[in-house]
Amino acid sequence: MRSVQSSDLLHRETATLAFHNSEERFDPPKCHPKTRLAVLSEIMKWIKWEEDQCSFIMWVYGPAGAGKSAIAQTIAEICEEEMFLLASFFFSRNDPSRSSVRPLIATIAYQITLNLPDI
Repeated sequence: MRSVQSSDLLHRETATLAFHNSEERFDPPKCHPKTRLAVLSEIMKWIKWEEDQCSFIMWVYGPAGAGKSAIAQTIAEICEEEMFLLASFFFSRNDPSRSSVRPLIATIAYQITLNLPDI
């Protein structure tokens, strides 16, 4: 009988379709070139600690259709390109594997172990 590795357990609980670059999310919403530059710049400055930080969490909010997911997708892609991205999770009410908070922690932890193998 094979013993179950903790990495196997973690992977089993991971919602891989929630990754920012999942094929399930092919052609995800993202900011059109040269739009939302001020917002993207402000978020990237916060991520890189280029200005005084007053909190460890940045909350992006707005009405439905305002572009929150597009901003988050664009930030994830920028962070991946600049090698800052540790993990991402994109919820979807239409996909049972990513429509609840249940797989969030395992998915984030799994991606961190992929990006920081020594962890």
